[in-house]
Amino acid sequence: MDHINRKWVKCPIQSVGGSSSQNAFGVISYNILADCHVTPEDFPYCPAGSRFMKDRHKQLMIELQFDLESVDIICLQEVGETYFVQQLQPALLNLGFSGSFFKKQHGTAEGEATFYRNRRFSLTEERHVPCTQLIKEALLREKVNPDDVEQLLTYADKDNVIIMSKLYDSVTKKTLYVGNVHSTFSDYKFIDITTLQVVAAFNGLVEFAGDVDKPLIFCGDFNQEPHLPGYKVMHDGDLCEESVRYLMKFPIRTDNSAKRKPKYLIEEARDCFKHRCRPLKSSYKEVMGSEPPFTNYEDMYGTMLPDSKGDQPIEEIQKNSAGVYESDPEKYGTQLFRATLDYLWFNSGQLDCFRALDIVDESVVQKFHACPNQVFPSDHIMLKASYCFI
Repeated sequence: MDHINRKWVKCPIQSVGGSSSQNAFGVISYNILADCHVTPEDFPYCPAGSRFMKDRHKQLMIELQFDLESVDIICLQEVGETYFVQQLQPALLNLGFSGSFFKKQHGTAEGEATFYRNRRFSLTEERHVPCTQLIKEALLREKVNPDDVEQLLTYADKDNVIIMSKLYDSVTKKTLYVGNVHSTFSDYKFIDITTLQVVAAFNGLVEFAGDVDKPLIFCGDFNQEPHLPGYKVMHDGDLCEESVRYLMKFPIRTDNSAKRKPKYLIEEARDCFKHRCRPLKSSYKEVMGSEPPFTNYEDMYGTMLPDSKGDQPIEEIQKNSAGVYESDPEKYGTQLFRATLDYLWFNSGQLDCFRALDIVDESVVQKFHACPNQVFPSDHIMLKASYCFI
């Protein structure tokens, strides 16, 4: 049960409310790995009886129910529509949570789901938006050359969505705005698009809330590690020159782009890669002092199984990391993948994050080679943190 009995870590900075206050509420963010992303060839180390949601559901619910009284909002990514309707929604409704589901719009058989505890919160407004729509709004808002907008949208059109929820808190009589997002991964081939999706989604949440000085939670699977531009722009509000140069590795690729001089998303839409919420902080970094060493731990193609020929020495895999792993995007799929991709961001001008659930020790995962398996129901690790209104 080591994966369940994770410990709470308190923020070293004294919070205004604190865990004993009725002001406190808890949030989970978890990519639960939809069945549509599990083919017979994927995750060859995962036992047959632990591969699909009908079998993984029990383990998922065990995780979600750990210290359930501390949880008020649950944001899930990669939720299959059938699984939501037939198993997940009824199970969480039985535990006192209402929720909604938004399926991806281009045919991917999964989407996002956001749940809230009925006795604490009520939903007063919700917006379900494709990330491409938010990018279009950003391009128009920043007055990008109209002749370029269509080409940029054609290039940036990926099947990703966000759920924005306006929740009224019956205890504090305050309103909380929650964004649940899953940006594109595409084996790290479109880091420029991933970065723009993240910023556009957050700016969309700010617009939904009415301004930056509102209690905001922005969470999900960002598919960006702390050393990549998508994290840096969320952390700093803008891109440093190093990040800009990094994004210049990604020329815009469309049917007609080969005939023209290369264009780059970061050049054509530079002002869209910014946000105005300077107090935005990562919950885990605020509490722990750094991001988790990993929130995703998988070997999708079995490259590091004993009979495989992966290029990463097995001794390296068996070492515990003293800090945050840093992967090489160009090597994805050739070695075991350990990366920090998931975050719980919050507006520290309106909210305190006073504790976070520690990440399971790597040695516990290594017993099963990687995730998912008969104990861990997803290739991602659940994040959970507690907050209070200031």
